[in-house]
Amino acid sequence: MRHAARAAVPHVKRTMRQLIKAGTRQISDVELQGVEFPMALIWGRGDRMVPLRIAESASSKFGWPRHVVDDAGHVPHIEQPEAFRRALDTALPGP
Repeated sequence: MRHAARAAVPHVKRTMRQLIKAGTRQISDVELQGVEFPMALIWGRGDRMVPLRIAESASSKFGWPRHVVDDAGHVPHIEQPEAFRRALDTALPGP
């Protein structure tokens, strides 16, 4: 069964919501503003778990560059590895 099809199964959706709720915490804007190393966001355009609007907001608020991987969801490095690599190459500072 493909990941997308499996994710649509009601008990799988319910379990994933519970795991995410238990295993995550919100990071305050103050903490994020204190990040002292270069930051870039690489996001799958079709991410339904953490929608692109979240990356757009963070990019705007903190000035972090945003790189969007088309035809990818929550795991663009797996779904579109070449496009992800290109975004990563763009995001990383060169020598």
